[in-house]
Amino acid sequence: FGAGMSGGLAYIYDGNMNNLECINREMVLIETMGIEDHLFVQNQLKEHVKLTSSAKATKLLNNWQREKKRFYKVFPKEFKAILELKRSRLTQTK
Repeated sequence: FGAGMSGGLAYIYDGNMNNLECINREMVLIETMGIEDHLFVQNQLKEHVKLTSSAKATKLLNNWQREKKRFYKVFPKEFKAILELKRSRLTQTK
């Protein structure tokens, strides 16, 4: 996962807590999620349940405090570098 990924973010659910070796770490970074990331994923799951009645998404939401720790953010290295450069330029101009 992540080969050729140059922009955007991906959120991965690793239910077994051992599937991260399938990620191309030359292209992307794997990060733990912050509060905003957890809220985003939780809201996406809620919308998914609303639209599809997904049993798996419902199970994740019903056990959210435990399951949210099994999600990871995948960030393309180049994309993150660009965002950090923009952020540093913004703070320099203030």
